[in-house]
Amino acid sequence: MRKKAKIVRNRSILPAVFDSTRSGWHRNGARPGPLEVFELNYLHYHDTLELGLCVSGSGICRVGETDYPFEAGDVQVIFPFQRHLSKNSGSESSRWYWLNLDPEALIASWNPGAASGVEELLYRQMGLCGILKPAEYPYLAELITRIIRADADTEAFPAHRTDYLSSSLYLLLLELYRVSLPLEKLTLHPGRRFSALRPALSAIDHGLNSSTVPSVSELADLCGMSEAAFRRNFRGSIGQSPGEYIAFCRVRRAQSKLVFSDQSVLEIALSLGFEDPSGFYRCFQNQCGMSPLKYRRMFRRT
Repeated sequence: MRKKAKIVRNRSILPAVFDSTRSGWHRNGARPGPLEVFELNYLHYHDTLELGLCVSGSGICRVGETDYPFEAGDVQVIFPFQRHLSKNSGSESSRWYWLNLDPEALIASWNPGAASGVEELLYRQMGLCGILKPAEYPYLAELITRIIRADADTEAFPAHRTDYLSSSLYLLLLELYRVSLPLEKLTLHPGRRFSALRPALSAIDHGLNSSTVPSVSELADLCGMSEAAFRRNFRGSIGQSPGEYIAFCRVRRAQSKLVFSDQSVLEIALSLGFEDPSGFYRCFQNQCGMSPLKYRRMFRRT
């Protein structure tokens, strides 16, 4: 009788991971470079999105009950909680770059307004996974390769590296969604609750546009939760308190206005709901490590 494949939670060290409890991307002790795939006789899964780039060799990647052949140059997409394993063809092990990350937390840290839609895309709208051939999906292969190489080359982006990786990841999810439109959708299981918080996130986004953001109790009512449950679920999903998230969103918008508008710093502060300009300066300094005026001088091109 054929032995049933064992299913385990993968705890191996991977090249890099995004941790929402820390400030962006960090390495977990593994040396940068390709990892070798050895014969695996068990299915495993992650609670993160796994991207891969095959450097050399060939073999089979099994996702659920489907086998995907791979060779050098192919890329891989494994969604959270998808059971998978990799097997080499022949005696020589293949070599890969792998990157595991938390797309919801990463995109929330880059563009808070996009965070609420990521769960919908990630868990309900995807129809493509496993091994992707560059000849068939050139843009997807390019995006995945770009993300993995940018992560591996830490000197390529000494500043704004998280923004680059996050924006590229968002483009990847949108392209996966586009390609998946005519395909049967995968059955995936969300690990977060962005959808339950969507009314509050939408209200915050609308409030920032009108310079009046609802109170925490009002946001909780919109989501049908008590204030205590709302605060607990909000921090568990977003990684910040509602107040911290709103301040973060305000500074993100201020950054855009400083670079792309002619408004004065005072006008920008007032438009974003800051009643006290000194409070805006402190908030901006704490998040960006510089004053609004210095930020404008550094990044604005005139």
